[in-house]
Amino acid sequence: MRREAARILGINPSTPPSQRRADIERLEAQLAEWTACIAQYRASAKRADAKVRTELDRITDDLQRRRNEAGAQVMLLKGSSDAQWDDLRSELEHAWEDVRRAFRKGYAQVLHLARRERHTGPIQ
Repeated sequence: MRREAARILGINPSTPPSQRRADIERLEAQLAEWTACIAQYRASAKRADAKVRTELDRITDDLQRRRNEAGAQVMLLKGSSDAQWDDLRSELEHAWEDVRRAFRKGYAQVLHLARRERHTGPIQ
């Protein structure tokens, strides 16, 4: 289970301090990427008609909530002791995969809405 968690998160199972820093930096980079993605979806929502905007807002609100939860877990991991690291990393693995799935699903929904918008009128 721990090896699977480490594989999903891309974290080395034996984590010396320098590796922990690298792991945290990588996780924070993923959070930044998700933040940028959410901002892009929100910008698209502003150009959409009311019905599509409502749906995009719902999607981005859910993604923002999930991203914030993942960010909070990274903060806990960042401040964890060596003894807590493996347990917190395992918890983070489950949450991280849920967030990744949500972003994949959200991306598909945004693409679908964009296609639908093109058929009914352009996003302005």
